[in-house]
Amino acid sequence: MKSVLFFAFFLGCIGQRIVMLPLDERFTTRDAFLNLAKVTPYQVITPDVSMLPHQKKSANTTAILDWLDEHVQSKDTLILSAEMFLYGGLIASRVTNDSTEAVWKNAQRLIHLKNKHHDLTIYLSTVIMRIPAYNEDVEEPWYWALYGINLYHYSYYLDEYYVTGDETYLKQAKEAIVDVPNHIVTEFLWRRERNHNITVMLMERQAQSESIGMPIFKRIFCTLDDNAKFGLNIRESNEIRQLVQQLNISSRINIYPGADEVGMTMLARFASDRAKTSPTFRLIFRDPKTIYYIPNYEGQPLIDTIHDQISAAGGIPTNDSNPDIFFLVNNFSTKQQIEAPNQPTNGSIEEYAVFDEFINGKNIVGFADVKFSNGADIFFVDYIFDRFKQNPNLLPINNFAYAGWNTDGNTLGTVISNNVLLHFYRNRAEANAYFNSLRFLEDNNYQVTLRQDLQNYIWAINGASINDLDSDIDFYTRYVWKRLNSNYQDIVKTFNLNFNLKCVYFPWDRTFEIGFDETDLAYCKQ
Repeated sequence: MKSVLFFAFFLGCIGQRIVMLPLDERFTTRDAFLNLAKVTPYQVITPDVSMLPHQKKSANTTAILDWLDEHVQSKDTLILSAEMFLYGGLIASRVTNDSTEAVWKNAQRLIHLKNKHHDLTIYLSTVIMRIPAYNEDVEEPWYWALYGINLYHYSYYLDEYYVTGDETYLKQAKEAIVDVPNHIVTEFLWRRERNHNITVMLMERQAQSESIGMPIFKRIFCTLDDNAKFGLNIRESNEIRQLVQQLNISSRINIYPGADEVGMTMLARFASDRAKTSPTFRLIFRDPKTIYYIPNYEGQPLIDTIHDQISAAGGIPTNDSNPDIFFLVNNFSTKQQIEAPNQPTNGSIEEYAVFDEFINGKNIVGFADVKFSNGADIFFVDYIFDRFKQNPNLLPINNFAYAGWNTDGNTLGTVISNNVLLHFYRNRAEANAYFNSLRFLEDNNYQVTLRQDLQNYIWAINGASINDLDSDIDFYTRYVWKRLNSNYQDIVKTFNLNFNLKCVYFPWDRTFEIGFDETDLAYCKQ
């Protein structure tokens, strides 16, 4: 097998190793994890990015599993995405045509590795495949560009019929696919059934192993990628919940909204399990009246996802006046959550003064910025910066975590995981500062403002696409780096940090997400 690089962070505790397989190759699923891992004292081993998928080009699952065989040692902790070693990555799980039998052979190789090294501790994540409500095939099978909305409505109304028994919804489901060729509907349902069956088989093997006192997995995290109130994905998640109860393995299984952040959640859970301690979270909301509103891209109330994410990371909610963590939630007040680029521009930082009494310089603070989807609340970020400037001792950089990106599940899982790790490893201030400085840069400066400017520029060019930047990638990279570098200097100056933004890159050659240097400079085009 070709020689591969690996990344190891020796941060004071050489003995414990973590072997990590990310969900895919993006900064948000791989490099963000590696940056957050620097808050811990553990050595992290992960495949070189050259082994990973690139968007629709799947990773070689045989090579990935060979890499695990070669690098895993006794007593290692494994933090693994099932999508990577089963299918070749997240998108591969949505588009490949491997049979259930072929995919299960990959699972059996991992089980064999556990049998070979009985003292391995394995944290496993698996994703319930999403059903997006748009016509675009950047991350989906080719037919999503033509029939994506039809298939979404078919899925939504069919599940609503199953739940309610109302024949009106069955009629709407059938109408949604009148113009969709039968073979496409068949493929759509087949791939969902394949992935669902693999998840069921993993749960059954877990139950068998637990029954003899030798569990394969320490914990399984089953996340719902972009979802809604109804849908075949919701139906599948409910079937898995019922199965988990029937198999009596619920103490080791978490099922909840999320996906891209799950690696960080598993890292936090490992820290909590190792310490045999559950950090306590006291929840404080900007708007307590709306905690039961359902966010964009999710199918359950915000408060339920917060509880699910805290539980997954090994924490527990509390009403104690002196918790380990004050979890400050900048939640949305509108029935329909607004997209961050469309947020009002007439806000005030005083709207967030409700949080002031919990910023005391002693307790760890989590700033969960979920007022908008797909980006930060610019006035909430201004509030955080203002409070730090007023009294840095009340908001030291090793005492807080921030995120405000993509879905609520992504944001909540990121902040909660960071908070849990700070609880156990608060002395690693520089690593925590670096991680959060990049969160401010991406979530606020890039996602809210710069991404929109870049998209507007591209849309004005005949034939250009925001989903394919290859035609002028060097220009786009230089332009974004120059803008973000200026923003980053403001951030590090505010918090008295000594970091530089060396370069940026577009992980999937599109505007939707950005990546920052640190681990793979060769992958970054400046």
